[in-house]
Amino acid sequence: MQQTGYQELIRQQLESLDYQQLEAMMRLSEFHKENPFSPPGLLEILEGLLNGSLLEDPGSVLGQALGYFLGEFFSAGALLLEILVICIIGALLKNASEAEGERAASAVGMMACHYAAVAIAAGSFTAMYAIAWTAIDEMTTFMQALLPMMVSLLVGSGAVTAGAFMSPVMLGAVSLFATVCRLLILPALFLSCSFYLINSLTEQDYIKSLASLIRKFALFVMGLGVLLFSGLSAVQSMVSAPADSLFSKAARYSIGHFVPVIGSFAADSIDLIRTCTALIKAAAGLFGVLALLFLLAVPLLKLLAGVVIYKLAAVVLEPVGDRKMSECMNQIGSTLVALCLVVFLTALMFLFFIAMMAAAGQGGSL
Repeated sequence: MQQTGYQELIRQQLESLDYQQLEAMMRLSEFHKENPFSPPGLLEILEGLLNGSLLEDPGSVLGQALGYFLGEFFSAGALLLEILVICIIGALLKNASEAEGERAASAVGMMACHYAAVAIAAGSFTAMYAIAWTAIDEMTTFMQALLPMMVSLLVGSGAVTAGAFMSPVMLGAVSLFATVCRLLILPALFLSCSFYLINSLTEQDYIKSLASLIRKFALFVMGLGVLLFSGLSAVQSMVSAPADSLFSKAARYSIGHFVPVIGSFAADSIDLIRTCTALIKAAAGLFGVLALLFLLAVPLLKLLAGVVIYKLAAVVLEPVGDRKMSECMNQIGSTLVALCLVVFLTALMFLFFIAMMAAAGQGGSL
């Protein structure tokens, strides 16, 4: 694009930002190769904001998401087929043995098939759990790299109070939230599913209630964390906005009236610099939002495909298998729903942080 005055200022400010590292993090994502989406880079977003042609057709994005989801569903359908075949074989062995009066052989055959189906389901759930863990880890790492750049742009756009407060609070909140997810929420969900699997191998429901309680506790902690951090961020935004507005107006008035000869010119120049910085901040915020959606898309679609598979397996197994096996598949599906919720709420909280930082300082515009 032609280098006008403000575009030259924008180019100089971009050169001081290490945004290439953020773009490289997306390319190094574990899910990058199979991701159907290709978010624009920061420079491309900035040019789109200036030219008024930013985002692609939302319909094509939804079509790509649906296509990827269906591909994952049919790919995971092999799991459903394996479990169904094993359970049908077990049911046939049971009926054949009972018809001949060999109940002991029937019990052994059913137990072997049941154990095999549970082992397959456990292996699949472990893989899904690893996907959720990796998704949260990658989103957290990206946020820890994005926030310092957003804070520097925030201060450069005149929101000094907001930037000074957000730098330690946001980084601390992201790190703390990620630690709680890794050390408490995700392990609790894994333990809950393990208890459901163990319970399905017994005749009585010995630890079903305990497994349900652990899962509810994990979701409660997740919801509480999102509520606390979001509330803290909203309160901070309301408190810092008036201070930044007062600081900006006082600085402009002082430069314009107390600097001789060039005071008005200097104030207008500062206006231009701050406006360019605010534009870059908006572009960086949008880049962060699109990057998080990029990191979220594949893991969430994989987990949702797993949810459908396990819920469908529970429905199909109910008439052909035993009650315990059907309930086991249903509980695994419910635990995957909880994993989806944890991953989605983590991304939602990070998106809220980015949106709040992109909007901060608007009240202090000169």
